Amino acid sequence: MKLVVLAAGKGERFYPFSLTRPKPMMQVLSKPILEWVLRRAKEAGFDEAIIVVGPLGSRIKAYLKDGRRLGMRIEYVEQSRPLGTADAVIKAFEKVKDDVLIVYGDLLLERGEILGKVKEEMQKEELVVATVEVKDYGRYPAAIVKDGYVEKLMYQPRPWEFAANR
Repeated sequence: MKLVVLAAGKGERFYPFSLTRPKPMMQVLSKPILEWVLRRAKEAGFDEAIIVVGPLGSRIKAYLKDGRRLGMRIEYVEQSRPLGTADAVIKAFEKVKDDVLIVYGDLLLERGEILGKVKEEMQKEELVVATVEVKDYGRYPAAIVKDGYVEKLMYQPRPWEFAANR
């Protein structure tokens, strides 16, 4: 199983900082967020990653190179025009035919065991979606979950759309 890391977004909420550096390369405790993502993935047993990069992807490639420093093998896929998450995933699938775990390049996880649990569930189910509850749900994609199964996905729902589907 491979890890696909989506790191091509514009990082609009980080303007003006993201004009010169991809959001996943923002530093947390002296390391880029993306490095933390990959370290957690390594803890969960991932040895290979495909990173989808955008227009500032050269900064990511220059820092991570082939991944050897992290004990991983990293390949890159270019998304020259950031057209959203679905387009980034399609670009990654051009490179990989195996089962994959898709994560965002700015996903801060406290421990790798979270990815490990998702990976474990992926052995049992055809499709696994991991979600977290947030208070400001209008800024993020939302999932309506019932009895452990996703009933509906919504992209940045308005409060009344989300409330009507709960």
